[in-house]
Amino acid sequence: MLTNFSYIRPKSLKEAMKQLSVPGARLHAGGTDLLGCLRDHVFDAKTVVSISGIRDFRGVKKTTGGGLSIGALTTVADVAASSLVKESYPALVKAALSVASPQLRNQGTIGGNICQKPRCWYYRNGFGLLAEYKGRSWVPDGDSRYHAILGNDGPAYFVSPSTVAPVLIAGPVLALTYRRFPLTSLLYMLIVLHAIVLITGGAYTYARVPFGFWLEDAFSFSRNPYDRIGHFLQGFVPVLLAREILLRGRYVSNRRMAAFLSICVAMAISAWYELIEWAAALILGQAAHDFLGTQGDPWDTQWDMFMCFVGSVVALLSLSREHDRQIEKMNRAVLDEKR
Repeated sequence: MLTNFSYIRPKSLKEAMKQLSVPGARLHAGGTDLLGCLRDHVFDAKTVVSISGIRDFRGVKKTTGGGLSIGALTTVADVAASSLVKESYPALVKAALSVASPQLRNQGTIGGNICQKPRCWYYRNGFGLLAEYKGRSWVPDGDSRYHAILGNDGPAYFVSPSTVAPVLIAGPVLALTYRRFPLTSLLYMLIVLHAIVLITGGAYTYARVPFGFWLEDAFSFSRNPYDRIGHFLQGFVPVLLAREILLRGRYVSNRRMAAFLSICVAMAISAWYELIEWAAALILGQAAHDFLGTQGDPWDTQWDMFMCFVGSVVALLSLSREHDRQIEKMNRAVLDEKR
């Protein structure tokens, strides 16, 4: 049952900021997360400040730099239905469509999806953000499904519930480089595929992705292998990206040398990825490697890098000819523009 609170609906950002500065105030946008938290007494509110009336926060529009500006109050359904998003960021459409049910997508906002509270049921049932009792978390010895617990020495075990954040991080990078160095359609397609794999892994945590469980049962694997797919693509996609930059930038002309250097780049990315995970686990106390699917395997790092190597080799063997055709097509287009 909800406790009593005051409801304010400001018309401007300045007014909203003033109201939110008052102790006990809570922000309301779509309300799909806030109202559930208030109902379950995850936290209370003396005042609910709705920003739904601020029109500047809604809509999808093109920017002068060729990218897109998406208002924080734009509903998830509107993002998925936007022709501008479909044209430029199909992976974001896929991520938006994976959010909950149609009813929640029509009500929930893109800003709310990114900023929503953890879905950890300990937190949602009043045990606090870290779910601790006498200095020890309930999570490792309790119901730890969808938590990052294996090898995690840090205080937090919940994972991010946002499914659209990864694409929103990667998308602007591609948009900013599109005019100066547009990629082949093959690479854009593979980047979208890689984004979908990352989004799915982030939504479930890699060790809990249903497709991975299906593979585990179908092939009698000893663990959920979904993270291996992610690391296979970690080699499959970057190796072609490196190859395209090397060949189109005329850094190398020999195809075999381009292949060798591209594999080296992909492996270097994989190695740095593992080092970053290791550093995060040591410095921050967060088991990033477990979130990505370590599952207690002492050789997980080596397997990850091996799968990256396999992915890079398979990509070069299977797609180099098509990649060359698309690169040649782009080179001819550039020459025609100069003429």
